[in-house]
Amino acid sequence: MVKIRKAAESDRKTIASTIVTAYDNDFSAFVKQFGREFVLDFMEQVLQIKYFYVAEQTGQIIGILAISDANGRATKLDRQQLAERFGRIKVFFLSLGFSDFEKPGKIPATTGYIEYVAVAAAYRGQGLGRQMLKESMKLAGFKDYILDVKDSNEAAIRCYQKLGFREFARKKKPFLNPLKDFKEFIWMERLADRKA
Repeated sequence: MVKIRKAAESDRKTIASTIVTAYDNDFSAFVKQFGREFVLDFMEQVLQIKYFYVAEQTGQIIGILAISDANGRATKLDRQQLAERFGRIKVFFLSLGFSDFEKPGKIPATTGYIEYVAVAAAYRGQGLGRQMLKESMKLAGFKDYILDVKDSNEAAIRCYQKLGFREFARKKKPFLNPLKDFKEFIWMERLADRKA
């Protein structure tokens, strides 16, 4: 049986690993340049655990997601602390890639922002993402929810639509983004008066 719960500090390493593995295409340039262990360590340092939820089965984390709010995002770079740990040049290059992931959203206090939805490969296609989203949104208790998804991630888009999310905007990927697997970010919302 799968249990969805708020993440604990002891989950930090597993959450970082799950994100880097699930978003391997997004992290590939960093991994190639700095090495996987460095990227994992960096990710561990920037996570804001208070925003994360985990799906656990027989004591093993099999999925994660974050629901941030108007006060902050699921990752935050303390550049001075990171520079002391990793060096200023590495932090400069990594922070360029993370700048969009740490800006607080301009959203109402009643809205949760869903980020970093990731399911372990062996559990994909079994409805775990949908279960995690439903139960995490209940635990978070926001009135409305927003998220963004790559236009190429059709399975995720269908999952979000089944949960009552509807597209409200599109944004072209940043010009300097080297990833070729998508053209636009699709912004979706689930409003309290339109639940699935």
